[in-house]
Amino acid sequence: MRFPFQADHKYYKKNGLYNFPQKDTKTRIQNMTLTLLTKIPSMRREIYHKRMKKEMIKPFEDLLI
Repeated sequence: MRFPFQADHKYYKKNGLYNFPQKDTKTRIQNMTLTLLTKIPSMRREIYHKRMKKEMIKPFEDLLI
């Protein structure tokens, strides 16, 4: 989940804290695209304020309901 946590990504990368290689081309392209989209203020609001919480709990909905 690199794209929503860009500050964390920069810190981890700078300090060499990643313990796995990210060589999957599809994932790299997806991360790059989503990172660019978060630079647009309207998209940023949509992702961070409207969708983030819903999407993070989506896999656990069956357990929570």
